[in-house]
Amino acid sequence: MCKKFRLTGGNITDNLHFFTDKSFCCGKYEEFDNVRLYNIVGCDLAEKGSILQIISEILKETPQIIYYSPYEPQLPQAVYLPELNTLAASGYNICCTERLNSRTYDISSIISPEAAAVEEITGYTIEQSDAYRNKSLELIGIADLLLREYIKNGAELLKSDRVRLYAKKKISSILTAKASEGENKYRSVSAITCNGYRFTELPEDYQIIRLCDNYIAASSLFVRAAAREANCLGYDTVISRAADSESSPLHLIIPEAKTAFISESEIFSSRFSESRRLNLERFYVSGLMTSREHDISVFGGYVRKIYNEAILCARLCTDIKAQGRKLLMPFVSRKKAFEIASEIIEAILNRV
Repeated sequence: MCKKFRLTGGNITDNLHFFTDKSFCCGKYEEFDNVRLYNIVGCDLAEKGSILQIISEILKETPQIIYYSPYEPQLPQAVYLPELNTLAASGYNICCTERLNSRTYDISSIISPEAAAVEEITGYTIEQSDAYRNKSLELIGIADLLLREYIKNGAELLKSDRVRLYAKKKISSILTAKASEGENKYRSVSAITCNGYRFTELPEDYQIIRLCDNYIAASSLFVRAAAREANCLGYDTVISRAADSESSPLHLIIPEAKTAFISESEIFSSRFSESRRLNLERFYVSGLMTSREHDISVFGGYVRKIYNEAILCARLCTDIKAQGRKLLMPFVSRKKAFEIASEIIEAILNRV
C-alpha cells in the first residue's frame, strides 16, 4: 500500500518541505541558477534519499529547504543550502545543470557483489516504476491542457477589478506597512501524489484562509493581487501551485504574518475544512455563468478522471519501487553510504 508522505512543519522560510519531481520541476527555481550542485546518481535506491537525510541532519543548524517528489513518499530528493549556495540532489536532471557547477557521486559501489542474483529482477521493477511515474506526469500534462480551458471559461466572466480591489483590502486589513518592499518566490507546497491531491504540513500556528472558488480563475487572480499588495507593504511572499501542474490553483503564503491563503475547488479539495473561508464565486457575472455551466462541467469531469488515473499511476510507481527495494536492501552497505555522505559534507563545507 502507498504510505502517507512523512513531512514535517518547521519554519516555512527555512525548512518547509516542498514537493517536486526530481527531473521535471526542480531546475525551474531561480535560486538554483549558478548554484553548486552535488549530484548523487546510481541505482534507484532509498540510499540516495538516506544520504540526503544524513546531510540534512548533520547540517541542521544551516538554513535549508528540503524537496520531496510526489513519487517518493518517504525520502527527500534534494536539500538546498542557500547560505552555502549549495544543492545536494538525487539524480538531478542533467538537462538542468547547464548553469550549475556540478560534482557527481555514483553510489553504485554501495551494493555488494552478492546482489547479482536479484539485480535483474530489481532492475525490471525500477524500470516499471519509472514507466508509471512518466505516465503519471504525462496524464497531469494532459489534464493541464483541459484545466486551462476550464479556467478560461470562468475568467471570461470574472469581475477582475473587483477581485483585485478585494484582495488589496483584505491584505491591508491583515498587514501593517513597513519601510522596505518585500519579495515574492514561487514554490510547490501541494502535488498530485499516490495519495491524491496533498499538501505539505503547514506550521500549526499558521492562520489558514480558504479561497473557495470552483471556477479557479478568481482565486488565482486573488493570490497574484494579494501577493503584490503584501510585497508593497514590505512582506515576503510565497506563491505556490501543485508540483508538475502548471495550471493548478494558486496558494499564497506570507511567512512573517504566519498566514496562508489556500485555494480550493471541487477538483482540488484543500482538506482544511475547519479553516475560515472566503467565497470568491460572487465575483463572477452570475447571470451569464449558466451559459458556461455545460462546458465547465464537461471539462471539469474529464480533468477529474485524468487526475484520478494519474494518482493511480503514482500509486503503482511507489508500490512497485518499494517491492524492488525490499529485494535489494539486504545487499546495501550502510557503512559505504555513510562514507559517501561524509565525503559530500566535507566537499560542501570546503566549497570543492
